[in-house]
Amino acid sequence: LEPIQQGPPEAVHQFRVALLNRFETVTEAFEAMAGNSAGRVNQQHFEEFLTAESEAEGSGAGAKLALKDWVLGTTPEDREKVFASVNPNRSAAIDLKDFLSLHLHTAVLAVRRLAHMQTWIFQEFGKTDDAFAQVFKTMNGGKATTKIEHQKFTAGMKALGYPCSDETLRSIFSLCDFNSDTKMSIQEFQNLRHFNADKFLQSLRALKVYAEEKFGGLDKCYKKMLRSEKALKNCSFAPQTASFAAFENVFKDPAFREQVPNIDLRMVFTFLDEATGKHADGFIGIGEWLLLRGFDASALCGSPARLQKILEERHGSVAEAFHRMHANWLAGTLRRGLKQAAFEGLARSLCRDRGSAEKGKSAQAGGGGDGHACALRPSSRAASFGELRPKFPAVGKPLGSPGGLGGKLTFATNASSLGSSRAAGTSGGFQRASLSRVASLPAL
Repeated sequence: LEPIQQGPPEAVHQFRVALLNRFETVTEAFEAMAGNSAGRVNQQHFEEFLTAESEAEGSGAGAKLALKDWVLGTTPEDREKVFASVNPNRSAAIDLKDFLSLHLHTAVLAVRRLAHMQTWIFQEFGKTDDAFAQVFKTMNGGKATTKIEHQKFTAGMKALGYPCSDETLRSIFSLCDFNSDTKMSIQEFQNLRHFNADKFLQSLRALKVYAEEKFGGLDKCYKKMLRSEKALKNCSFAPQTASFAAFENVFKDPAFREQVPNIDLRMVFTFLDEATGKHADGFIGIGEWLLLRGFDASALCGSPARLQKILEERHGSVAEAFHRMHANWLAGTLRRGLKQAAFEGLARSLCRDRGSAEKGKSAQAGGGGDGHACALRPSSRAASFGELRPKFPAVGKPLGSPGGLGGKLTFATNASSLGSSRAAGTSGGFQRASLSRVASLPAL
């Protein structure tokens, strides 16, 4: 079978939001979609249901119009990819459990948002413990010993200038709240320094594969968790949800830890606990655990097709986008090359003047041998500086030709121009000549 093309997490998340604006729950939406088809929905039923929603008369109910607007803003190909996202096994039709994996894509989007905030903090404040500690203290009113609640976390991150919505920060907060006490400690915030979204999603896939192979399926694996929970609580009744302790017991097998040595089980548990959007409470139910059925790491790690679409929308074509990136790179390369050549010319001039002065002193002292040695110094230094010369194209050679830097400009500076400027007896000749050439270049 050819690899199936699924929708990106953002698109699936937007579809889920539109559904929840139209229906009370995702389950109610699926039941309306399935109708009389025995709890199964295929691609045709999916498209027909959404088409009917888009053609429904708007009665002024904004919630009903939200789904209609989503349908009108997408193409049949987009909706086909969304359907494929909740049908990773490529079955003829999906059931309710498959459809509930919509929550999983929202949770994966939260992971991507967490990685984005981490990168933002790195760029704005640094990657050290002290930098993260200072950010936490700033959000917490200068206190590092007390925990911070999500309202203060949201207000603090916005005050620091992080561009996002309250919903985004709420999901990020839940993923950082490892012990599910609705508060974040400085230690939990510091854990963000070591987070890697791609490795996390790959470890989540490895956990799913292990559960299916070791226990014969995700359902049987969850029953193992419930038995472990019952033993931990030492109770007579059968628990309906599993705590982190029971979850950890199931995956403490040395063979699994050897297969995925760097997996963060606490982070995985928090991710699943947060997945349905109800925010983590320290326990996972069967519905949250079975979201792994819809997990496909290759589909959730990004979409080259989506990148191509964005580039074409913003720049007209991929070729034009590359041309603009290349032009920006070229401008920086020219500036760096000219600066390096200017410093080389200055260094050569200084070495020559110093060598001439030392040679004159040696001649006055009558030390021929020393004068000879001094005469060699400028030459040896000139050679060392020559090694630093950037490899510019030949005089008058188009930058787009072989050996050039690309583009339509021409560049007439080479080693001979340095010598000609010095021969003219102007110590600043090279600098003035270089600057005049730069000024004459057309804007990039």
